[in-house]
Amino acid sequence: GGAEVGVDGAYPVGDAMEAFMEAQRQRTLEIEREADAEDDAEEELSEERGERELAFADGIDLVDQLEEANFLSEVEADSLRSLCIAMDPSILVVTFAAARFGPTERAAAHMKQLLKIRGAPGGK
Repeated sequence: GGAEVGVDGAYPVGDAMEAFMEAQRQRTLEIEREADAEDDAEEELSEERGERELAFADGIDLVDQLEEANFLSEVEADSLRSLCIAMDPSILVVTFAAARFGPTERAAAHMKQLLKIRGAPGGK
């Protein structure tokens, strides 16, 4: 701050400049804080997404096992796999229930039930 007089003689340009710079700094800090908060939220989302993807991958594994054991036809298995790939929430619920039975006929029955409900190919 010097003794220079502002255009309108109100107050020194230096002070106005400093006040402006300070306001800019504060704003920058705010923007950075917001960006950090968004990053955190995105990390949580991607973790959640990662868990979901794992669950759907497990679903595909189970479908493969059921197909290999001949509890599911190829058509049924393909339909179920495409639901897994599309991350259909209903397949997650069914897979979760079916997974408790392991690759058994009981699990396959759960999966077939879903196909019937969804009216997907292979649902009979």
